[in-house]
Amino acid sequence: MMTGDELDALPRELEAVFYRLQNRITDDIVRRMRANMGEITRAADWQIYRAAELGTSKKELRRIIADTLKLADTEVDRIFDEAKNSGYARAVEVYEKTGIDVRSYADNDVLKQLVVSLKKQTLDELTNITGTLGVATANRGKRQILSLTEFYTRTMDDAALDISTGAFDYNSVLKRAVRELTNSGIRHIYYDSVSKHPTTARIEVAARRAIMTGVSQLTGKISEQNAEALGTDMYEVTAHEGCRETHLDWQGKWYSMADLVRVCGYGDVAGLKGANCRHDFYPVIPGVDEPTYTADDLARIREDELTPREYGGKEYTKYQATQRQRELERTMRARRASIKALEDGGADEDDIILERASYRALSQEYTRFSKSMGLREQRERVTIDGLGNVGAGKWKVMPKTQ
Repeated sequence: MMTGDELDALPRELEAVFYRLQNRITDDIVRRMRANMGEITRAADWQIYRAAELGTSKKELRRIIADTLKLADTEVDRIFDEAKNSGYARAVEVYEKTGIDVRSYADNDVLKQLVVSLKKQTLDELTNITGTLGVATANRGKRQILSLTEFYTRTMDDAALDISTGAFDYNSVLKRAVRELTNSGIRHIYYDSVSKHPTTARIEVAARRAIMTGVSQLTGKISEQNAEALGTDMYEVTAHEGCRETHLDWQGKWYSMADLVRVCGYGDVAGLKGANCRHDFYPVIPGVDEPTYTADDLARIREDELTPREYGGKEYTKYQATQRQRELERTMRARRASIKALEDGGADEDDIILERASYRALSQEYTRFSKSMGLREQRERVTIDGLGNVGAGKWKVMPKTQ
């Protein structure tokens, strides 16, 4: 059994691996833009030069992805081992109360086979995620999905045209490319099974989803096996702060397996252990175990979650506040990526200073909002990008508005 915070933190290192992949891809594109500016101005040779450069870029991308998948393999092993051990740790407590011997993992062939299968399933999905990467851009107000090859080619061709004709200088071209890259993030492109149209997900989000799907299946199976060994059909569902409002009514209570499905939506994408759900469940024995929460406890939790707090003229429930907090963290990461890319691309210092000022303003807003909502700041979600103290540097003093 894992708490909501433990489940939330479990895939964080794997997410960091995919943020590093994103940073390396962005760095490669920006570095090539900067190195190729001299060639871009010689328009007659550009098509030949671009073809050779594109081939080199593809080779580098394959190497970057291969390195990422090696690191992901190690992280997947760690995550599944941690999830498995957590499930067994809770089981030991219950087994000791009943005097039933715990079946060790080494003797549990069914569970061992499941772990192997889920690890492979997860690694296959991570490989699939890196198979078609791209960028989501806006073209005349219309969303456009480009593969990395298409984005690189279009960016370099536009730069060649803009710079050779004098329509834009290098700094303007660089800022445009960086804005598109950081606003979109590197994305996994896939085809919707219903519409058949291409759609995308940020690679770190897709990676988190893949690992949490496998972990959810594993911890659920461990709990079901333990319940069978203990001779019980009763489970307690965990409770956590910032729970989505549709889960408030059933968190923290006891249920049979049938009611886990019927009431909590176990097995449904929007229910217990579904997409982005941080609840878990574990077997309990009536008459031996006591509920973690009384009815009064759950009523107080519910009231606290649903009582709105005001900030900036808008009211937020606890769940809405955590969603706004996540939104601010995503925007801060985008600004950090933009600062790094502008620095690497040799942008004008004034533009870099302005981007740093924007990041700092967001950082201050994040602190104010979190304090006002009674939420713990989670700066580790921002610095997970691996870019270090990229926001440090000169300030841009802005004129006061009248």
